[in-house]
Amino acid sequence: MAVGTEALHDGIDSTNLASTTEFFPDISQFEDEIEEEQDNIITIPDSILRQLGLFQSKLEAIESSSFGRRKTGTSSLFSFRASLIFALANECFGYNGWSSRVIECGMTFSDFDETNGKFSASYSALVRVTLGDGTYVDEYGYGDGKNLPYKYMCYSVATKQAITDAKKNAIIRLREVLIEYEMAKLDAQLKSDFVKNRY
Repeated sequence: MAVGTEALHDGIDSTNLASTTEFFPDISQFEDEIEEEQDNIITIPDSILRQLGLFQSKLEAIESSSFGRRKTGTSSLFSFRASLIFALANECFGYNGWSSRVIECGMTFSDFDETNGKFSASYSALVRVTLGDGTYVDEYGYGDGKNLPYKYMCYSVATKQAITDAKKNAIIRLREVLIEYEMAKLDAQLKSDFVKNRY
């Protein structure tokens, strides 16, 4: 039934009705939405996708290895040493294929024990890790400086730990970039196929 036409149905003047119903929506609106979603998918070069795939497979191998479980008591990647994760990033992306920068870093706790003259502090940091094509991940990390004789030493240790932890966490999160990218492409393709096959 066309919207806005004047007609009589069973003696009822449709022009006096409060509203009319559109039973067959314009298919082009679905196609426009799908095209917009496809345009919003970030394009990642094939070379970076291959590097991310290699990185993901190596992380999975480390996570499931008996060596890793013996060293950490758990299979969680976030419990592994930062040096191991940094070395893996250099292996997969190249020494010049990734970079990091501190977005923010601040104190979350500080204390001075007057009894023994020791300082303690905690810091949090947000670090961005960026690949060669501009793909990036932001992640937080945390660090502590405990029972140290000098305030500057305490703050320095806590800051360094927080930044290192945030960088490690951001590198680990890079594996999710590939998963999210492939899921977005699959979702857009499924919607496109549905509209084409349905109508």
